[in-house]
Amino acid sequence: MKKIVITILGFILFAAPVLGDEVDEGLQETASIQIRLSAKQMVSAGIPADEAVQMTRRMMENRFPEEQVIRAHRTVMAALEANLPEKPVMDKAYEGMVKNAPPERILEAMGKTLSRYAYAYREARRITSQQGQVRAIGNAIAEGLSAGISESDVGRVMEQLRTRTQQRTMSRSEALAAETFQTHRTMARLGVSSKAATDVVCQALEHNFDEPEMKMLRLSFRHGSLQTDPEGLAHQYAAAIGHGERPSWFTTTVVMPWATRFGAARRRASELRRPRGP
Repeated sequence: MKKIVITILGFILFAAPVLGDEVDEGLQETASIQIRLSAKQMVSAGIPADEAVQMTRRMMENRFPEEQVIRAHRTVMAALEANLPEKPVMDKAYEGMVKNAPPERILEAMGKTLSRYAYAYREARRITSQQGQVRAIGNAIAEGLSAGISESDVGRVMEQLRTRTQQRTMSRSEALAAETFQTHRTMARLGVSSKAATDVVCQALEHNFDEPEMKMLRLSFRHGSLQTDPEGLAHQYAAAIGHGERPSWFTTTVVMPWATRFGAARRRASELRRPRGP
């Protein structure tokens, strides 16, 4: 036991300077002592050294003051401390820098992203304690929020899921929640309003759609949105589900007529371009 403890301590003492050296070498003399120390804290918290260095260098190139660089580091570390994904927070910083946004606005956006994921993962943990499922559900909720879904509409979906899960096993409840929020997110990303997207998935849950049916609904909607207005299509879906239609109906009744008309229009255009005989 004593040998194991000595080995672990030796590894820590050996690794810490190595990580510090990597940060120092990456930032060299361009960063202040305080910035380099903050970057080393990021690495100690779990951020790979090259990623900590790259983010810091980009901020310095974009003329972030020292205090704001350190605030950005702390925002990323706050995600790790809360067991949230740090990548969306870091990506938000890069997105802002690409757009040449002022540092203060970038920090605000990073903070909002952190808050969004904190809320999403908190809701996900109300459904499951399995870390893999928490990530899947939490990420889908957070990405839906980013696409325009409101927190109040997430609450509507959660209420419907709670009603459904009372009669289901835990594993099936988790799978249904994941498929539901992925469908919610997809519709929002396609331009459907928060209310209309929520009406569709809540109708589906109320009419006992299971996981495969929710997935079929999502795929059908994505295909249909290529051929007609997504918002209008969402209203059609909600009304149809409310009248008891199942997912197979969408591919034959809602989507296919548009596809048929689109194909017919192309054929007519082709015929008009075809040279006519004498």
